Amino acid sequence: MIPTSIIWSNGSQTSSISSSVSGGFSVLIHDENGCRSRSPIKNLQTFQLPFVDAGPNHILCPKSLLTLNGSGTAITYQWTNGVANNTAFNPTLSGFYYVTGTDVNGCSNEDSTFVDFYTLMPVSYTENINEIGLSDLAFNVTAGIPTGGSYSGSGIIGTTFHPGLAGVGTHAIVYSVLNSNGCYSTDTSYIMVYNNSGIDDNNSNALLVYPNPTKDIVYLSNTLTSAAEILTNEGKLLFESDLEPNGNVDFSFLPDGIYQLKLKNSNGISVIKIIKHGE
Repeated sequence: MIPTSIIWSNGSQTSSISSSVSGGFSVLIHDENGCRSRSPIKNLQTFQLPFVDAGPNHILCPKSLLTLNGSGTAITYQWTNGVANNTAFNPTLSGFYYVTGTDVNGCSNEDSTFVDFYTLMPVSYTENINEIGLSDLAFNVTAGIPTGGSYSGSGIIGTTFHPGLAGVGTHAIVYSVLNSNGCYSTDTSYIMVYNNSGIDDNNSNALLVYPNPTKDIVYLSNTLTSAAEILTNEGKLLFESDLEPNGNVDFSFLPDGIYQLKLKNSNGISVIKIIKHGE
């Protein structure tokens, strides 16, 4: 049959129709011979879209965890940006996050939430003492900027670093300041603790350091030392220099007092207490 007219039950005369209204639909077709044919009634049912709620907008401290939870009348919720519903993640970019909810009928709807971050205050912490012996005394760490923050890390008690508590190795010391939004700004310095235990002045068979006490020059024997440092007894660096094997170190420019002589070679580090006395 070649139709000459098409009449739908809703009055439409096109070959196909669409409708957002539920109900029964049929079509009447006429051909060139005057014959007609009517289709059975086709019932069309429409569903409401599911209600989908992405939740409130969020403003966070940087590096904070966030959990996004889509809710409503859907049975599944799929977020953009690879976010899993109701699972904590670490957002790195501000902007809109979209969730699509799908119900039992396969109908979907969408909602969004906006994620932004507080601005952190600048914080600076540069530790003045970066190396210290395991058996050396504890010291107060360098003040961070702005003041009023707290320190954390191996060997830290309050504002004091304890090398014996930290142990041998390189330790990250974090200075943290809490701002009015409840966010922490941080900066990090590193302190290396080396093993200077078991060294009693210059009483070592493998290393001779003399004279000690000294007026000016300290001579080294039985050593392949490649570098030397002079530090205060508290660990502050005063002088450093490369050395030839069995070289010497000049203390003449220093006032009388007790110093640490740190000697470095391929086998490690030795620290020797040197007494400078001008007479």
